[in-house]
Amino acid sequence: PTCQAEADGLTALMATVASSVPARAPDASLRARVLTRAAAHSPRPARPTVLAPAPARRRSVGRWLNSAAALLAIGLIAWNVYLSSQISTLRQQMLRGQAAIALMSAPDTTEIGLAGQANFSDARGKAYVDPKSGSVVLVVQRLEPLGAGQTYQAWIITADGPRSAGLFGVSAGGWGMTWLDEPYSAGGAIGVSVEPAGGSELPTQVVLLGNG
Repeated sequence: PTCQAEADGLTALMATVASSVPARAPDASLRARVLTRAAAHSPRPARPTVLAPAPARRRSVGRWLNSAAALLAIGLIAWNVYLSSQISTLRQQMLRGQAAIALMSAPDTTEIGLAGQANFSDARGKAYVDPKSGSVVLVVQRLEPLGAGQTYQAWIITADGPRSAGLFGVSAGGWGMTWLDEPYSAGGAIGVSVEPAGGSELPTQVVLLGNG
C-alpha cells in the first residue's frame, strides 16, 4: 500500500508536468531518418547452408532447444500482455490526473478547505467540486503515511449522515490526490478519517473536515 500510494502521487505529479506545456508534433522527416539509420545498421542475411543429417543425439538436443525456445516465446508473450495492461492502467491514471487538473483550474470550480482535527492539526486538505455534476477531487497534505493495516477514507457528510466516498493513501511526504466516489451535496461537509484496511461503514477517527 505504501508503494502504491507513492506511485499514485508520482503519477499525479507526472500528469501535472505533462499538461503544463503545449503538445509538440515530431518533425515530419524524423520517421524517415530513423528507418534509414535502422536499415544501415541491420545485419545482412547470411546465405543458407545445406547441412548433412544430424546424428540422433544432436537431433534430440535440437528438439530440446526448440522446446526451450517455445517456452521462452510463451513467456515473452505473457510478459508483453502484462506490460500492455500496465501501460493501459498508467494511461487511465494519466487521463484521470489530467481531468483532475482541469477541474482544479476551472474558473467555476467550488473550493472547500479541510482543516486538520485532533492530533492531525498540521494536516490540510482542499476539495475541488464541479458545480454541475458534484464530482469532487480531493487533495491532502501533511497526512502521515499509514501502515498496512490502516487506510484513509473520504466521506460526504449530509443531514442524513456520512456516506463513504472511497479509500486512498498518501505519499511518503504526506501528499495525496483522489477522485471521490460520491458526489458532493450542497450545504454538506467533506471529511477524511483513519480506518482499518478495507474501510468502515461509519467514520472512526476523523482527521480532516471541511464545510461547504
